[in-house]
Amino acid sequence: MKTYSARPAIVVLFLAALLCGTACEESTSNPEPEAPIDTCRSELDPNLFPPATISFADDILPLMRSQGCTSTYCHGGAYDYRVLSADEMMQSGPQARELGLCAIVRGAPESSYLIWKLEGRSEIRGARMPFNRDHLEEADIEMFRQWIREGARDN
Repeated sequence: MKTYSARPAIVVLFLAALLCGTACEESTSNPEPEAPIDTCRSELDPNLFPPATISFADDILPLMRSQGCTSTYCHGGAYDYRVLSADEMMQSGPQARELGLCAIVRGAPESSYLIWKLEGRSEIRGARMPFNRDHLEEADIEMFRQWIREGARDN
């Protein structure tokens, strides 16, 4: 009669448990780092920012409309990042979240993913915006920067 050692079976069970535990950990973790909500969705305190010279309704929104950004096939409906109000623009889309960034950081245009997309920085995900259009003039990008410096008000 042959006798078998339990040692190989124990090793196999140990390795299987280790692999299963690792796979389970990976499947429940979130692969996309979330940008901090308190930073990305901060309430506007007008005392922290200079007086508004750029208006969302009169300056920012008309420029985005002229570029087709607000169409239902673009950021007016089809994509996860929407631009029909300043409040919607504050919500980071999937590309910004993937990088752990905020779409807009009130008072800090250089930390705002929106500016990165308009400038076409090498760190962005996807294409430079506006997509399939001529790039914005530097004066138009500066208007976005100034709006963000002033707190990105929904005015």
